[in-house]
Amino acid sequence: MIYPSILDRKYNQYQPFVEEVAKQVKETLLKFCDTKGYAFTSRIKTIESLAEKIETGRFQKWSDLDDLFACTIIIPTLSHEKEVTEFCKSKFEIIKGKTVKRGQNKKSPDTFKFDSTRIYAQLKSNNDIIQENELSIYQIKFEIQIKSAFEHAWSV
Repeated sequence: MIYPSILDRKYNQYQPFVEEVAKQVKETLLKFCDTKGYAFTSRIKTIESLAEKIETGRFQKWSDLDDLFACTIIIPTLSHEKEVTEFCKSKFEIIKGKTVKRGQNKKSPDTFKFDSTRIYAQLKSNNDIIQENELSIYQIKFEIQIKSAFEHAWSV
């Protein structure tokens, strides 16, 4: 796929920060999932996927991107969802208005797709002073999907 060189530069600039966010989020969530017996998957968005999102107009600017890193917690049944949501809220800075609960998205009646709960978050900062123009791990947004085992099996 061909994409603009400015996208390549921006992606490479963010990559070390995204990798550190991924490391910290995975450490936190894997411990939780291990104690609960939940499955966990994760990925860092590729530049090709990112270019496609920008090209389709889904995101107008770089700061709108909310899933440079994304992960999925796979729970046995939906009755476990609240526990996972509460844990995420206690460990991460939830982006206001960016928790999308299952069923919130309106879909065409002729499609059958599961709609899992998604939480958009950032790492909690210990420091209240973060320079707006200085890139840091605390500015990287990430997505946490919560799926039942059945939903996950269906999507796979």
